[in-house]
Amino acid sequence: MVAQNARTVAYYGYLRICLYLNEKEHYLVNQKAVPRHMREMGIQAIYPHQHKKAETGQQN
Repeated sequence: MVAQNARTVAYYGYLRICLYLNEKEHYLVNQKAVPRHMREMGIQAIYPHQHKKAETGQQN
């Protein structure tokens, strides 16, 4: 169930996936079980990364 919904809620972390499964899908799942299943399946949430600043200085 976690793998099926991971594509539709790719930006969700394990807490939001747990809430999504419990409230929207009416699938009772433990909060501790979701990150374990995500690790077993190799699923990771997509988080925004910080932008790197361009290096300033003289070029050779």
